[in-house]
Amino acid sequence: MAMVVTFGGPLEYANQVWSDVEPDQDGYVLILGGAAAGQEAWYVVDPEAELIPTDQGDAMPAEYAGERKPES
Repeated sequence: MAMVVTFGGPLEYANQVWSDVEPDQDGYVLILGGAAAGQEAWYVVDPEAELIPTDQGDAMPAEYAGERKPES
């Protein structure tokens, strides 16, 4: 499992740290909306980007890709 920090997208997800997520084979992670959150959102992780230090530890940056996973 990995830790990512999300950039862009819905306000409830932007600049948040998510632990225990795993990018799929295309480098995307799905952030699911919960009862208090909004819709689900897809983020793409750049595995070669520098890790970002956060209060929870170093995290991979993930950029907003959309409400649906882009077609490969």
